[in-house]
Amino acid sequence: MTITSGFHNSKNGDRVYNASQMNEPYKHIISNGVVPNPSYSLQVLSAVDMSVVVNRGFALIGSGWIRVNGSETVALDPAESTLKRIDMICLRWDDTDSVRSGTIVYKKGTPATYPVGPKLEKNDLVEELCLARINVNPGTTAITDD
Repeated sequence: MTITSGFHNSKNGDRVYNASQMNEPYKHIISNGVVPNPSYSLQVLSAVDMSVVVNRGFALIGSGWIRVNGSETVALDPAESTLKRIDMICLRWDDTDSVRSGTIVYKKGTPATYPVGPKLEKNDLVEELCLARINVNPGTTAITDD
């Protein structure tokens, strides 16, 4: 029989735990998502021209958490001249050895007559959570809140 348990006090260094083990209990009782306190936590709003602002807030994602301590501005690429696209603003939890952090990412959609949004990444080391899907129509020069 294989049993794993935790956490136990260390005696002479015989107990060493990593971040994944520390986060394991939470993954079984709390799902991924934005913690809605305050109510505008991680809300994405239009800013100037082709940019948006992500409000401060907190989210649980992957095997960890991300806190945005202040508003973050994200610039979107210019609109296409003839095709629509769907862009996304996401949180990314990246536990690869070379990164090990949480960030806000802009995912540009593929221009098309009938566009679909970008795919979210999810594997053992990287997980993304979509905060906003943004419809970018041809010739758009400013993002609006609708």
